Amino acid sequence: MAKLTIPGTALDALSRSAQSGMAGDWQSADAPEGQQAESLRALWFDGDGRQIGEEMALDPMGFDLAEGFAPDGRIGAEPVARDIDLPGELPAEADHLMLEWGGERLTMQADDLVRTDDMPGEPLCRKFPDDARSYYYPVISDGFLDAEAFFAQVADLTDWMRGQQPFDGPELEPVFGMEALFWAAPGEAKSHFGAPLTGDMICTVGTGTPVLLGSREDAARKLGAFLLDGQGLVLMNSSQRGGAGGSAPHDFPAWASINACPGEDWRRIALHEIGHSLGLEDEYVLPDLPVYATWRDMAFDSGANATSKANPAKAPWKTQLNLGDDEGRPTVSHADQDGGWVDPRPGGKPLVGTVAGAHYHEKYFRPSGDCLMRSLAAPHFCPVCQQHIIDKLR
Repeated sequence: MAKLTIPGTALDALSRSAQSGMAGDWQSADAPEGQQAESLRALWFDGDGRQIGEEMALDPMGFDLAEGFAPDGRIGAEPVARDIDLPGELPAEADHLMLEWGGERLTMQADDLVRTDDMPGEPLCRKFPDDARSYYYPVISDGFLDAEAFFAQVADLTDWMRGQQPFDGPELEPVFGMEALFWAAPGEAKSHFGAPLTGDMICTVGTGTPVLLGSREDAARKLGAFLLDGQGLVLMNSSQRGGAGGSAPHDFPAWASINACPGEDWRRIALHEIGHSLGLEDEYVLPDLPVYATWRDMAFDSGANATSKANPAKAPWKTQLNLGDDEGRPTVSHADQDGGWVDPRPGGKPLVGTVAGAHYHEKYFRPSGDCLMRSLAAPHFCPVCQQHIIDKLR
């Protein structure tokens, strides 16, 4: 029996206009009784618009927050709906399904709801760098009809990365490579995962950090055997710009479009995500997303590049410190940053201490003022992240 699934990308479209005033219900499953989001309602119709069967009341829509990337380099998060499985089989005469939630309606063709859990066989082509490497990061094609066009994009990404710190150094240049996995798109501008491959390029700065992705659950199911410990990049041949972060706990891959706004480089999204695959934490703060408290405020002590310890001498990177405080205070507090703190060390060498603001929260600390794990506008990884990558790969 074919499984029927409403993809989260479609539910995002349905909820976008209905979400206003409902931000507190994004995590509806955890909301107190009486404050839960209303159920999603669904009706089957045949090709002549006649109703088939009774209305279905589905589970309330659930949302996660996915990492999104703004054209000016900011990294943040946007709500992304989870897929919802439909009960029963596809009615024989069904042409489309009408969904209603929050006073908004969306119609989906029946064929778009039939789920397959596997890609169409092994990749048609897979390509490695010409010379041997010991670490291969998987890049998966989506929306490409021509293998060579996809391979050219992956080669460009690989060559560009070898010019970025620390991949340009002698320790890593012989080690790191990309594995390009090509499946032909199911049609012109068609995605294997329901990703938006057409539409206008939006380059407006200051309107949030929009995400661009397909069904994360679908991608995880289909690509599980090809990902590296749940990590990988789906490279989209999309007319839109942007991408979305992966989610290691769920083995969701990351996403990036090959198109970008003027002055923007899509390859920096990929590099940030590869940083995650190598064990690096995010270093930005999400102050305006209280709904994310269960994630932002979860028990966290220390990671490779984020810590709960204000005292630089107790940070995981204490052996790399070049500016600290003898009294155990953070090197740079929030007040310092608000007051326009300037690094006093000569020569432009990045500080390594404890800087307030990391791991999505003001109460955690990062090693340096700026880093690619904090903003895509940063020129490179901070010294601590660079050393972690070197130690991880060599």
